[in-house]
Amino acid sequence: MIMLTTSIFLRGFLMLVRVVERTQNYKKQAKNLAVSQAVEDGIDLWAKSFAFTVSPRSDMIFRSPRKQVEIWDVRVPNPDKNKGSSGGYRILCFYVVEEETMFFAYIQERGALNRGKEKQHYYEYQRSLKGELSKTYDPR
Repeated sequence: MIMLTTSIFLRGFLMLVRVVERTQNYKKQAKNLAVSQAVEDGIDLWAKSFAFTVSPRSDMIFRSPRKQVEIWDVRVPNPDKNKGSSGGYRILCFYVVEEETMFFAYIQERGALNRGKEKQHYYEYQRSLKGELSKTYDPR
């Protein structure tokens, strides 16, 4: 049985993923990578059942000081290539607590992040996303 929503308590907040959105950056990258609809559907299903726990396939890389937004780095398999997460995708997503929404911001083939330029771009994007989200959802 697949759970469509997963909930946990985080300092008094019940965390649910009710909505899944994709940023323009994600859409552009997914199109360039020719990510199939089957993979996109699987990613949606995964997001709705996300457990918000650190595992070998997911890592929280940022939580805003007031806990309004979290950024997660996740690895998902690519069934089109019949490979596991090592041959799959790396996705950078963020969860907005108040909106109960998971946004996909960045996608790249897992192996591509082993190359210098792509890896550098990934970490630069991560840093800029942290700053932008902190200003937007958790201003001081």
